[in-house]
Amino acid sequence: MKQRQLALGLTAVLLAAPASVALAQSGSSDHGFRLPQREPAFEPGLYVGGGVGYFRVDEQDFFEEGDDLDDDRAALKVYFGGDLLPWLAVEGGYVSFGEIGNGSTLEGDGWTLAAIGQLPIGNFAPYAKLGYMWWDADRSAPNVPVDNNDGHDWFGGLGLRFALTRAMDLRVEYERYQMDDADIDMASLNLQLTF
Repeated sequence: MKQRQLALGLTAVLLAAPASVALAQSGSSDHGFRLPQREPAFEPGLYVGGGVGYFRVDEQDFFEEGDDLDDDRAALKVYFGGDLLPWLAVEGGYVSFGEIGNGSTLEGDGWTLAAIGQLPIGNFAPYAKLGYMWWDADRSAPNVPVDNNDGHDWFGGLGLRFALTRAMDLRVEYERYQMDDADIDMASLNLQLTF
């Protein structure tokens, strides 16, 4: 419940931030400034960000036969990284998938490290990412002790990055994570601050 409330609050902030920046800029005395503006966009620098995601797990190997796991939930993520070149970035992060399922449940999270290749076109950049996730998952079922698993697996994703201001980007992305034999597909909306 708390994770869902936090996800809804973070989504509201992510959606309101670009609008508030646009309103603040429209009242500015500098009529030549318009959203988005960054010249040049995506130059090398450090960044931090976070967002909310909607994920889906479709997996049958974590549980006993007949305990199919096919559920939808909200996820939270934070990340930090650096644009090494206009077309190359490295990024570390943390993602929490919360608790999935009724009766038989799975709770998972993980730390990530990824390389990102992007193609800047004006104030936006499509990108692809490939990385590794070190994950931890707790599985439980009625009248069965909690089973804790951990491991590491590859993950990848595609996205689109929009330069909203000189220091703020919006990222929309799709990622596929693996946790042992489980495939987790997640679409997320992220707000990123560049230094």
